[in-house]
Formats: sequence, structure tokens, C-alpha cells
Amino acid sequence: MLEPDASFDGGDLDCGNGLLLLIRQHMDPLERGGLREFRS
Repeated sequence: MLEPDASFDGGDLDCGNGLLLLIRQHMDPLERGGLREFRS
């Protein structure tokens, strides 16, 4: 299993409650080739 460089937990949010926006905000600072883990 690969270790992520960073992770983000969306909790119980869904796409209508801002989850996509939060995912986008957390992807922007990730360096090229980096691995981010998303949990929801």
C-alpha cells in the first residue's frame, strides 16, 4: 500500500454540501507526482 503525502477527510459531506470545493482546495497545493488520500 502506498503512503499518501497528505490526506483529507470529507466526513459526511456530499457534493451538494461543498465536498467538491473542499477536494479542489486540498488538491491545489499538492506537488506534482504527490499522492493525496481522500476519505468520505
